[in-house]
Amino acid sequence: MACIFCDNPSELTLEHAIPQWLYHQFSPGTEGKFPVTALHFIEGKGYVTVRPHDSMSFVTKKLCRRCNNEWGSELEKDVIPILTPLTGKTFPQLVHLHFSTLLPHSEVLCRWLVKTAITTSWTLPNVWRPKRDFSKSVRADQLPHEIWMEVAKSNQRGIFAAITQLFPTWNGGAYSGFRMNVEVPTFQFCLQVNHLLLRVASTPGARAIYSGSHGRRPYRVYPKPHPIDPDIVEYEDGFDFLKSVALETFAECEGEVPPEGWVPRRIIT
Repeated sequence: MACIFCDNPSELTLEHAIPQWLYHQFSPGTEGKFPVTALHFIEGKGYVTVRPHDSMSFVTKKLCRRCNNEWGSELEKDVIPILTPLTGKTFPQLVHLHFSTLLPHSEVLCRWLVKTAITTSWTLPNVWRPKRDFSKSVRADQLPHEIWMEVAKSNQRGIFAAITQLFPTWNGGAYSGFRMNVEVPTFQFCLQVNHLLLRVASTPGARAIYSGSHGRRPYRVYPKPHPIDPDIVEYEDGFDFLKSVALETFAECEGEVPPEGWVPRRIIT
């Protein structure tokens, strides 16, 4: 087995999928150690328990020493002062204002969240794992095309992480169920720490749309914010946030107008 970010076959080290400092933000009284449960979705059965464990054992031995202790550590150092004010047990007032302060740091935040998604994928069984060229581009500090990131606030305090390739999909104006793109990397990774919700996703050939009403929508951070700020950026919890996004694809028929630059992709279950 070689490093998932640079193919170095030697000096593989243990890496926490979710950074330890975030565990400390959630449970400082236990030094970030607490019981967690991993779930896996099986069609027809719903979510089933994969394995119970404690937070500090949620690790993978898939990073070489240099990628872990140099590149990864430097990325963490950049992100910690940016996200610490938003990951405490109480969320600051003036939510939109605090989210807008993330915009100057959007690229480093997005690279960090993609890196966290990749390490998480190698910790959980039976989930999406990126191809080598995808991970290598992240290691080279280059974000793959079609990546986007957004943030929101959770009403309930908690810690939550989920990664999936399946999205509820509307094709040509008609709902077509949960689908995944088999030709290009398509995924979403959601992370909740206390009241902060983060999502990074790759959805080539599709446009993200949101469920709910009354203007509820996450705050887009990368690659650029939405033209109009959402009225409401609050969700009940991480699972509610995960379910809130769907994809819209465009049938080649009269009345369906694809967005500029849209290329048809094969979407299947």
